[in-house]
Formats: sequence, structure tokens, C-alpha cells
Amino acid sequence: MTAQTSIPHSGVSVVQLPAEVDLASAAALADQLLSSLDSEGVHLVVDATMVTFMDSSGVNALVRARGRTERLGGSLHVVSVAPAVVRVLQLTQLDRRLGLVPTLEDALRCLSRPGTIHTCDAGH
Repeated sequence: MTAQTSIPHSGVSVVQLPAEVDLASAAALADQLLSSLDSEGVHLVVDATMVTFMDSSGVNALVRARGRTERLGGSLHVVSVAPAVVRVLQLTQLDRRLGLVPTLEDALRCLSRPGTIHTCDAGH
């Protein structure tokens, strides 16, 4: 299964992650994330709500995408309450840096308020 991209708002790309994000899928995922930034806009919302497994290669893909959003003047938000995602991001202390929020609505609300795009926090 590959990541899917949709554009709910101009300048914002939403990429849905597959159920398993591991070494076998991470390279293609990183390419998809970076490609969506290059073609769709500077703000990236990563929908990880269906992820049941994520290893360090998946985290690395997210960190690379975050670096690209920073260089473009944009933002990255990871949407998930899935234990497989929340736990690994909290253990690596990347939950805030990667903009972990519980719902897509939280991410889009953050993006609609320019003053909080890079600092929004939905209780995580």
C-alpha cells in the first residue's frame, strides 16, 4: 500500500500513510512526502491515523519531510492517536517538533491561524 495525497486547501498537502511504515516502505514514503511538498504546497499534513507499526526508518522519513517544510517556510503536522505512532514520537521526543495532533481538523485549524502554524499544540 502506498501513501495517498489529497489537497483540502491551497498550499496544503495531506498524505495518508499505510498501515505499516518500515524499512520496506520508508524510501517510497519519503519520496512521496517530499514530492507532495514540491508540487502541492509548503504545508504538509501527514495522516497517520491508520498506522499500526512504525519503525525508525518511518520516523526518519518524517524528519526529512519536516526539514524540507522548514526550508520552504512551511509546516508539518502528524495526525494520529495510534499508539504505534504516538509512542515512537514521544520516545524520540519528536512529538512536538513533528506537530503531533490527534485529528485532521486540529491540523487544519492550526494552519488556518498563521500565528500558530509552527507552534500549535493540541494537548500533546
